[in-house]
Amino acid sequence: MRFYALFPIFLWALLSFFPIPALAAEAQPGDSCSVNGEVRQTGGPEQIPSRTLICNGTTWQNALEQSTAGTSLLQIGNDATSCTTEKLGRLRYNGVSTWSFCNGTAWVSMGAAAISSLTPATASNTINNANYPQTWTWDGITSSPGLSITSSTATGRLLSVAITTASSSSAAIYGTNSGNGYGATGVYGRTSSTSDVNYGVQGHSDSPTGYGVYAYAASNSGTNYGLYALSNSSTGYAIYCFAVNTYGCGGNRAWSSASDRRLKKEITPLGDKDGLEAIMQLRPVRYHWRDVKSAGKAEMGFIAQDVEPILPELVGYGPDTEITMENGTKEVVRNAKSMSYSTVVVPLVKAVQELKIANDVLRTQNTDLRHRVERLESAEER
Repeated sequence: MRFYALFPIFLWALLSFFPIPALAAEAQPGDSCSVNGEVRQTGGPEQIPSRTLICNGTTWQNALEQSTAGTSLLQIGNDATSCTTEKLGRLRYNGVSTWSFCNGTAWVSMGAAAISSLTPATASNTINNANYPQTWTWDGITSSPGLSITSSTATGRLLSVAITTASSSSAAIYGTNSGNGYGATGVYGRTSSTSDVNYGVQGHSDSPTGYGVYAYAASNSGTNYGLYALSNSSTGYAIYCFAVNTYGCGGNRAWSSASDRRLKKEITPLGDKDGLEAIMQLRPVRYHWRDVKSAGKAEMGFIAQDVEPILPELVGYGPDTEITMENGTKEVVRNAKSMSYSTVVVPLVKAVQELKIANDVLRTQNTDLRHRVERLESAEER
C-alpha cells in the first residue's frame, strides 16, 4: 500500500525533471510563414486531407489537396459526387477520356469546354501569346455567329484591336469571305440606333498618306463591291468622308449615282426658278476652314446656309464635327450642314438650257436684223 501511495509523487517528480515535448500542430492554410517559396507537406494516409502547402512570404497557401472536400488552388481526385462551392477548382478524371473541373455549380469538361461556360472574370486580365499565333475554327456552324460579343452596359469600345508596331503596314482587323453566294461580306458593320449620330463602320487614320477605311474587291468576275454602304436614315449618309487634305475624298474614277427610271416616281421637270434664276442667286466664295489642321490652304465653294433657301435639295446634315481652334481649344459643331456639290450640275444644266433658248432667240433676231440691213443696203445701191 505504501508503494501505491507514493507512486503519484514519484511520477510527478519524474515528469518535473524529464518533461515530455509537446507535438507541434501541423501548419494549416492561412497560417503565418516567413520563407517565400518554402514547401511543406501535411497530413498523410492517417490524416485526411493530405496537403502540399507553399509559403508566399506571409501565409501558407494550399497548393495541392487530396481529399473529398475542401478548397485549394488545385484539387485532384476521382470525385463522383456533385460539384459544389466547397469543391470550386477541383479536378477529376471521368474514367473515360477527359478531365473535368468544378466551377462551383457544375462539372465542366476540359476537353470540350465552350467559351461561354468559363467562369466570368473578376478582374482585368492580359493574355500574352508571345509569338504563338492562335486559330479558332467553327466548322460545324451553319447560320449562327461563331463568336458573339455583347454588352448591355458598355458606353465605350466593346472591342479594341491595335497594332503598335511603328513600321507596320498591315491591318489591325482583316476580314475575308471565300463564299460565292449573294451578299458574301468580309467585314459587316451595322448600327441599330434610331437617334443621334451613329456609324455602322467608322475609320480614322492619323497617317498623312494612310486610309481610315480601305476596301478591296479581289475578284474580277461577277458584280463585286470593295465597299458597300447602306443608310436607312432620311438625314444620314451611307458614306461620309471628312479629310484634312483638300483632295482627301477622291479616287481614280468618278462617283456614280443610281439613276434608273425604274427606281423613281413623281418625275417632274425643274421649274423656271430652279435654273438660271437660282444659279444667279448663289454666292461662290473663297474661304479657310476654322479647324487648324485644315486651315492652311484657301478653298473655293459655297456656304450651305446660303444655298439652302435657294436650292434646299442640295443641303443636308453631316455628323457632329469636332474642330480644334488656333489656341488649342476644341469645339463640337452639332448637326453640321453639308452640301451636295455634284447635284449643282442639275440646276446648271437647266440654266444652260435656258441660256440656249435665249441665245437661239437672239440668233434669230440677229439674223432677221442682218437680213433687213442687207435689204436696206441693196436698196440704197440701186
